[in-house]
Amino acid sequence: MKKTALTFLTIIPALILTFIFMGRGKMPQGAINIISFAIGYIFFNSMLFMMIYTKKTDKYRSAIYVSTAVFFVISFISHMFEARGSMSFTDDVLLGCQIPFCHIVTTMALVPFALTKTIIFPGSLLEGFAAIGSMIVIWLLASVTIGRGWCSWGCFFGGLDEGFSKILKKPVIKEINPKWKYLPFAVLLLVVVSSAYFLQPMYCSWLCPFKAVTEYEPLTSTTAIIKTIIFLSIFISLVIVLPLLTKKRTQCALFCPFGAMQSATNYISPFEIKINTEKCIGCKICIKNCPTLSISEDNLKSGKAGITCVKCGRCVDLCPKGAAAYQIKGVTGDHGDACRTLALYAFFMFMAIFLGGDFINGIQRLLTFITTGSFI
Repeated sequence: MKKTALTFLTIIPALILTFIFMGRGKMPQGAINIISFAIGYIFFNSMLFMMIYTKKTDKYRSAIYVSTAVFFVISFISHMFEARGSMSFTDDVLLGCQIPFCHIVTTMALVPFALTKTIIFPGSLLEGFAAIGSMIVIWLLASVTIGRGWCSWGCFFGGLDEGFSKILKKPVIKEINPKWKYLPFAVLLLVVVSSAYFLQPMYCSWLCPFKAVTEYEPLTSTTAIIKTIIFLSIFISLVIVLPLLTKKRTQCALFCPFGAMQSATNYISPFEIKINTEKCIGCKICIKNCPTLSISEDNLKSGKAGITCVKCGRCVDLCPKGAAAYQIKGVTGDHGDACRTLALYAFFMFMAIFLGGDFINGIQRLLTFITTGSFI
């Protein structure tokens, strides 16, 4: 009873903040909106409660992360049909700069803007759904706080490959050469250089697997058909099949250029996964179970996870000796519980503020479909 009460007291600030931010500062109106908000609010905060109460992070984080990815897809596709009548976009939409800005575009947009003062993405700068300015601000704030934690606490796509990676109890493909984790850096270099040269977002145009569940060019030309085949092939292989077979987040770990770029922000984020070399017994459970191949034997010796760590907490949960732990840079002494709680607050609040709206809107769309037969 004492532990329950203490946990509840710990999450009171989150209860207040999520009520304000997930509701966008106002009370929802109408039965469906109220029910949707209540489901989202209770679900998110229940998961935070369980993270703190059980001292297990990944299971409850993943429950939010995967379900939000599903509801994001429902929400986004419904929004596209509501706004355009289709998932495809027309020339008028492109010329009118009405394409929602995705965080992955930052990998392609920054260099051309720095060199030519040109925004190469056809989105609205300040107005409308997912405006460029607001997404850049969100990305910057996340980068200096949670770093690559974005990739397990904030990416609205990442829950898809994570969800498929959790379906089977054991991997069919038991080992992946860890050198593959450097491939996203090559992809990043390729899309940065090519986007700067052609002044168009090349990853979005040719390689993004999530075009399969968001928006795409009308299939009115051979080029558009080829692109769609590429999108679907990458989506099926890296988001569905390989995560199923390997129990790894293969799209995130082996291909995504945004994740590669975001790895650099782990240097400035105050939160990290440390490994107590005195407690570590070399069982390698963390190496075998890391979903992004971010822990190696060298990391066990150095005492911290690799630069590609997404801070999901799986290694922390599985370590039999408690050697892996969330830490705050510069903090010395035995403050493990306090560091973990502060880290969870930072990660969770970003997740709730950034993804909570998508979760709630997805619930709204689903309830609308159940009651009316239409998502819009």
